[in-house]
Amino acid sequence: MPTFDNFKQLKKYFEESIKESINEDVKKEIITTIREHIEKDVNSVYDPTVYDRENYLEKSLVGETNKTQGGINLEVSHDESEMYYNSVVTGSSIDGNAVASWIEKGEIYPLWGYTSKDGESFTYLEPRPYMKNSIKELKDEKVISHVLKKSLKEKGIESNVL
Repeated sequence: MPTFDNFKQLKKYFEESIKESINEDVKKEIITTIREHIEKDVNSVYDPTVYDRENYLEKSLVGETNKTQGGINLEVSHDESEMYYNSVVTGSSIDGNAVASWIEKGEIYPLWGYTSKDGESFTYLEPRPYMKNSIKELKDEKVISHVLKKSLKEKGIESNVL
């Protein structure tokens, strides 16, 4: 660890180290966890029969780090420019984030007017909450704290407060 001449330099070093750890290691772990849940909660539940899955959910995940008054904020979401959906039924194009929301919440019924007939299940119309399950896993297993603590330790900063 470098030597500091004043508190301002020390504070700047810690802030930059934390931001770097969040932007690299924490973001990578969060995206990996979400991708695992996309496979587990979405892809493995249903195999499309009318189209070939193109894995836009996995490919479109991005993270952006911003400094806020309260600290550093990391937002992981889908990049709309990397996600698009062209209906094989109607040929219409639909906003990619809408597709992610439909998959997560199962709110796709109004799109094509599908309803369950005689108890028949349309698995692809049911909620597949990959994002909700990812957040639960990250919180329950304290993944973010563990990854941040490990990343900072590799930079020479040990902490017992994480």
